[in-house]
This record gives sequence, structure tokens and C-alpha cells, in this order.
Amino acid sequence: MVKTPRPGHENPMLPTRSQAPLQARFATTRRRRLALAGLLAAAPLLAACELDKLSLPDLSGPATGAEAAATPSGMPGESLEKMMQVAERTRALGDLEMAATLYRRAAARHPERPEPAVGLGETLSDLGRPAEAAQAFRAALGSDPAHEPAVLGLGKALLRQEQPLAALQVYQAYLAVRPQSAKALSGAGVAADMAGDHAQAQGLFREGLALTPDDARLLNNLGYSLVLSADYAEAVAVLERAAALPAADQTTRQNLALAYGLAGREAEAARTLRIDWDEATVARNLAWYRQQRQLGSTTEAPAALQ
Repeated sequence: MVKTPRPGHENPMLPTRSQAPLQARFATTRRRRLALAGLLAAAPLLAACELDKLSLPDLSGPATGAEAAATPSGMPGESLEKMMQVAERTRALGDLEMAATLYRRAAARHPERPEPAVGLGETLSDLGRPAEAAQAFRAALGSDPAHEPAVLGLGKALLRQEQPLAALQVYQAYLAVRPQSAKALSGAGVAADMAGDHAQAQGLFREGLALTPDDARLLNNLGYSLVLSADYAEAVAVLERAAALPAADQTTRQNLALAYGLAGREAEAARTLRIDWDEATVARNLAWYRQQRQLGSTTEAPAALQ
């Protein structure tokens, strides 16, 4: 059965596990390890029989003198820049656990810099571990309280733990010193919406749009907030504008279809849904829109429509 995403605010989605056959997944993992071996050792790739023996020194803290002496050229430790390059490449290759380990080591060796802890937090978020991610972002803010990536990361990690009031406090503290951060205004708006204060959320989104009028994410978030407060006519206008932008995605179209459906504009809702979904999914969504109109409800789409 084809499933649709839950309509809502625009937030990064967690990666999904590959459905490839085990053999293909093993081959992919082997290629990644080969690439990683080349990055770490700056030497010819290891033979296949040696790959299973590939290991790193203890990455929980600074290297010992003996460990540092044994570290090949190109392994993390020479500079923060090199350590970050290796961690970022590892993350790009999809080895998130190894990337997290490398970011941890970089953060331990350079606690005065926020970038390694931010990289760790983002990687832990990708792994679906928001509580640990929040700890990493807080560590980054300990070295630089005004580091925007750390603020945004902490806010998102708290939202993923369903702590909107805590997230809102984080965003508001940052906005007190950086009032023109459109990204922080967007995050604060999402937090306010999750806390049930749609008027506050819409005010924050509008502040952000005053700074960046064609921000597809802010437009999407404002449109969805208007749906939640049952202002369907304005929601349609805002989401139509968002959907017309090059950066518009499936989430924006899903929200636009939701606004159309709750406003009773079923033909437009169906047309929008058909861009991404099959007829059975379209029919289920339309039926749910009708049900919500009859109930006079403005609740979010149920899990059955995900």
C-alpha cells in the first residue's frame, strides 16, 4: 500500500534503511570501508581480507603518546580541519556510527570549537537519537553560545523529543541577540505551533518572511499553521505561493492538498495529490478531508494517511 507523509511543518526527514538485497548492501558497505581506509591511512587500499581487521585507536578521548606516534599521516589528529574532513567524508559515505565516533574525537581534542560537536549532533540526529544529539549541541553552545547551527540543531532535537516549550526557549534566547535570523524564527514558529499557540507561530513565520519573502520553508510552515487555526482561505493562498517556488517539495504539496480539502475544494485537492500519489491514496485522503469537514475538525491527518 502506498503511504503518504503526514502533512506538517517542513523539517528534515530521517534517512530510511535501504531495502536492497543483503548481498548488495554488503557490497556497498565494503566499498565505503575501502574509501574510508584510503581516507584514514592515505595509503593504497587494504586487501579484502584485511578490511575486517580495520580498526581505529580508542576515540573516546585524546590519543596517548604511543597512539599518536602510531597514527598514519592523514588520520584525524593533525588538525581540526583534517579531522573534520575525514568525519564529513565518512558521514557522506553513509557510515554514521563511524562518523559520530570521529566527530566525538574531534570535539574532545578541540573543546574550544563548536563545529565538531555540531557535526556529532547532526549525525546523532540522522541516527534517530535526538536526546544524545541535544547533548552534543549543548556542548557546542558551551564553546560558542551564539553559534547558529548549534542553536538550530538543539531546537530541532528538542522538537523531535516533543519538548516544544524547551525548544521555544532556545530559539527565543538566540533571537534576543540575533533577531534577524529567519531560520531561528521558523524554528520558533514550529515550536509555538506544537505548543498550541498558532497566533504566536504565525507572527514568527511572518517576521521571517519579512526578511526572506520567498523562503519556501517559511511559507510552508505558515500555511500549515493557518490550516491548524482553520483559516483555510489564507492557508491556500500561502501554500499556493509556496508550491510555485522551485524549492517546493512533496510536503508543501501535501499541505496544499490538505488546505484545499478542508476548504471543500476537492477537485483541486485531488489534482494536487495526484502529482505524487496513486488513485487509491488520493481517494483515502479525500475521504478523510470530507470526514473532517463534517466533524468541523482541524486536527492533523491521522496515522493511516502517513
